[in-house]
Formats: sequence, structure tokens, C-alpha cells
Amino acid sequence: MKAASRNAFLGAAIFAGAAVAAALAAMLIHGVPHPDRSLSETLAIQLNFSLAASIAAALSYFMVWRFGWRLRCEPLLGRALIVGCSTVMIGHLLIGLVYGFLLLVESFVLPDPPLWTRGLNFLVLGMGIFVAAYGWYLTLPLGIAAAALAEWLERRQEATAA
Repeated sequence: MKAASRNAFLGAAIFAGAAVAAALAAMLIHGVPHPDRSLSETLAIQLNFSLAASIAAALSYFMVWRFGWRLRCEPLLGRALIVGCSTVMIGHLLIGLVYGFLLLVESFVLPDPPLWTRGLNFLVLGMGIFVAAYGWYLTLPLGIAAAALAEWLERRQEATAA
């Protein structure tokens, strides 16, 4: 049980890192620079998106891992496709909720929160759809690659343990 939980945390960390890379790449590709925002506001927005993506990816990997949505008889690529695609799809559903929670916490922590952190607006509700529509070409390949890496590390550990 201890080795399995370590594998789950390692897989979640791999998926969180891949989600941060995908979020930052998507913001570079699709982000429209606003001249009225300062550098600190731009960095804070990017940090919030990246943090929401990493938390959503880690939570979705834990859900996939916990419910055992993996086929033990599949080859490595088949398992990576199943785990990667299902983790990315669940992560896309969770990212709007996680981002909304982060905005809510930030609006309570900051004494005078900036305009983009006030309230849970349409951006939070439509974020999962937006991420799926505009980022699928980044998130799906990175999710499959992260799943392949996590599965390969798990197989390597099982082979050394046996």
C-alpha cells in the first residue's frame, strides 16, 4: 500500500507539472496582452491559471487512480491513452471550480482585490469549456505523455520489486 500511494503522488506531481506547462503555453499562444495591466497583475493572473491547472490535474489523477480506471492487460501506450485522456477530461471539468475557489480565497485575503478577482463571473463558469476548446491540442498530448511517464515509472518500480 505504501508503494502504491507513492506512485499516486508521483503521478499526480507529473500531471500537475504537465498541466502547468500546458497552461503557460496556452497563455503564451492565446493570451492577448493588455496594455492597461501591470507586470505584477499579468504574473498574478498567470500564476492563478497555472495553480488552478496544476491542482485540477492532480485532483483528476487522484480520482482516476483511486477508481482504478486503468487496464492492467494493456500495453504501456494503451494504458497511457486511457489514463491520460480520462485525467485530462476530468481536469477540464474541475479547472473552473478550482479557479473559482482560488479567486474566492484571493478576494478574502487581499484587502483591496483587483478587478479580475472580484466575484465568480462567467469566466469561471466557462473556463472548463474554454480550456477544452482552445487547449486540447496541448493538454491531450501532454496528458498522454505524463501518463506514459507515470506508467513507465510504475512498471519499472514493480520490476525492481519483483
